[in-house]
Amino acid sequence: MNRSTTSLLILVCVLLVCQCAGPPPAPGDSAYRGKQSSAYQLGYHHGFMDGSNKLDDNFERYHDEYLLESRDAFAKGYQTGHEAGYRSSAADAADQDRAYQYGYDAGQTDAENGSRPDHRRHRRQFGTGAESSFREGYAKGWEDARKQ
Repeated sequence: MNRSTTSLLILVCVLLVCQCAGPPPAPGDSAYRGKQSSAYQLGYHHGFMDGSNKLDDNFERYHDEYLLESRDAFAKGYQTGHEAGYRSSAADAADQDRAYQYGYDAGQTDAENGSRPDHRRHRRQFGTGAESSFREGYAKGWEDARKQ
């Protein structure tokens, strides 16, 4: 292996390690330290996912994931995350229309390129609240392109 290949390999390894550092801190977690901070962040994550999926606000469904002494931090993180997740999943009519059009275009492009139909490949183009519109547009765009 030559020197430039070795350098490139080391650079790639460093970049991969940097990406494994995890998500940025949850909003508000600076008020906590140590185990309390970890509980807050975990609560935020679960709350965000539940809010995004329109589940009810109930942090106690995760009772086996926090200790009694970190319950309050977990609950606060969960509530903050739930609100943020719920807000991020709400999409108005304009968002839905835009997602449908983006989906249609992506479906057409994938069909024209001979790619397997899978709207999830384009996750960065839609939020959870507009996924159904994107998926419908994608299917229609894919179908229309295949007919041509």
